[in-house]
Amino acid sequence: MVLASKNGIPLASLLDRSEKNESFGALTATIFGASDVILTSFDKSSPTMVEINSKDTVLLVKEVGNSAVLAVMGASSGEKTLITIINSVSEEIENSTSFKR
Repeated sequence: MVLASKNGIPLASLLDRSEKNESFGALTATIFGASDVILTSFDKSSPTMVEINSKDTVLLVKEVGNSAVLAVMGASSGEKTLITIINSVSEEIENSTSFKR
């Protein structure tokens, strides 16, 4: 799990290696930003969460406040649990920091 600025700078992480933090934070922020551009270019609301699924993995990227994203990746079989976790953690971050909307 990584908390990154919307510019892709890692702010906090549970990943083991620092180089993974940087690339994971940057790429997930880019995915979220690209999704925002796509939706708003069609006059739709900005995303609050982006979900990417593969055969065995799910990646969730959720907006935290106005300036950050929280990303988590795990087994597809645990998708519902990951959604619960990311919603809970993002809410806790927003309620306890300057990331409030």
